[in-house]
Amino acid sequence: MGFLPQLLTAVALQTLAQLGLVQGEASALWGLLLMSVPYLFGSLNRRSMLAGRFRRASLFGRLLGIWSVVGFGALVLGTNWLTLLRRWSGSPLDPEAWPEPTLILAFMPFVILQVLCIDAEARMNTRPGAGRRAARGLALRMFLSTATPLAVYLGVLGLVGAYPLARTLVEEVDLCHALFLTLLLVGMGLGVPHLISNAWRTSPLEPGP
Repeated sequence: MGFLPQLLTAVALQTLAQLGLVQGEASALWGLLLMSVPYLFGSLNRRSMLAGRFRRASLFGRLLGIWSVVGFGALVLGTNWLTLLRRWSGSPLDPEAWPEPTLILAFMPFVILQVLCIDAEARMNTRPGAGRRAARGLALRMFLSTATPLAVYLGVLGLVGAYPLARTLVEEVDLCHALFLTLLLVGMGLGVPHLISNAWRTSPLEPGP
């Protein structure tokens, strides 16, 4: 499953926030504190392990695993993050409209939180050096390969939606709508595997003795 559950949960939370079903008024600056929590969980996990409190250590490890979506949910549902984005960009961020570039900014806190969680987990489970870098790199590639299809999909929709004529043709002309869906599916089917393979590109092992 990799990072798919976290990604789908983040999309659901973002949609709820855009619909305005749950919207807080706290300052988005609280998001800066959310960014430090992964390292706090990692530190508490290590201390619990050294103290022989393995259940507590396991709890902090599980909390670290879900913090990217918990922190993102707290930000988009509990603060004025989307309100600030709408005011700054002039975009309504309507979930029923075509995706806009502002949507990328709206998702950036989740991406940052997930990267921080990956780094904190690598620091928690490995020693400094090549092993830590390898663990961090593997997890980052897994996350990138999971997020690539969604990013490509939203990017294509955003590109078409940015041109009123293209958007109108796709929405109003059945033939154009069918052609667009066909090209989108074929393009993703051919292009996404290539992007994912690049995300997973690694260096060959050195020859043995």
